[in-house]
Amino acid sequence: MHRKFQESVNHYRSEIAKRSLKHGQDPNLIAAIILVESSGNPYAIRVEPAFWKRYAVAYHKIIQPSDPARKWLKYPDVFACSYGLMQIMYGVAVEHGCKVKFPTELLKPDINIEFGCRILARKTKATGSIEAGVLAYNGGGNSSYPKKVFELRDQIAKLEFF
Repeated sequence: MHRKFQESVNHYRSEIAKRSLKHGQDPNLIAAIILVESSGNPYAIRVEPAFWKRYAVAYHKIIQPSDPARKWLKYPDVFACSYGLMQIMYGVAVEHGCKVKFPTELLKPDINIEFGCRILARKTKATGSIEAGVLAYNGGGNSSYPKKVFELRDQIAKLEFF
């Protein structure tokens, strides 16, 4: 695990530390989410067609005509993608105040980690626990996701990088 961490997440160590502190998150947890979600690949993109089917109508209602995100609604495969290190969905980022001009700006590690930490902090506050917050961060469909993330967080914590 040490080598995997060194090769993928260590490069973003200062950004993880800065953003996790800003949002009251454990940097070891953020690093674990990055490893689980993208294996530390800042260019990771995953299309989520089920997400679009589930939320398209709601997004058309809540995104105002003047919002820069509005133009991307006509491109479901762009709008309903997970981007970057923390696999941030563009639609979810917009819900949490993201105002980037292009969805692919979520591939920038600083923007991605900022919104990943922000979203996790809000999900944790809304659910009342870090475990439920981590599950909600992942969309809630995979009940084993928090356990996997927490086991990895504990391994990272032993390395004392943060």
